[in-house]
Amino acid sequence: MSEDVTLRIKSLPTPKSLLMPPKSRATDVARSKRDISSKMLDLIVNQKFNGSWELTDKLSQIFNKSRDEIKASAVVQDVSVWTTALGIAFLRKYFLKQREEWVIIEEKALNWLKTRDVEGKDVVQEAMKFLST
Repeated sequence: MSEDVTLRIKSLPTPKSLLMPPKSRATDVARSKRDISSKMLDLIVNQKFNGSWELTDKLSQIFNKSRDEIKASAVVQDVSVWTTALGIAFLRKYFLKQREEWVIIEEKALNWLKTRDVEGKDVVQEAMKFLST
């Protein structure tokens, strides 16, 4: 009789959830790092030749803020100046460990900002504050 019970247990189908490897924290961390690296690459790719960034839907996605939020929060009238400051701040805030990968991008943006009217404000510092909200 015990053989009969053993045979029946062995013949039960194995649930798919048992066949699939458990979702590991390492997998989640790797996916998160890939998403973050993707944001950094998207930001860099969207920088204009002159070093500035224009406010686009893609950038608002990267910053995780709506275009309206970004425009309303601008501390200067020129939205390109504000968006460029946000680009620099975003790199500094989220990718400091990869700085050697984007330092030239930052320099180009800072040089562009020097040619613009920032209305006496530290726009990058203001952008850092905005990204923290």
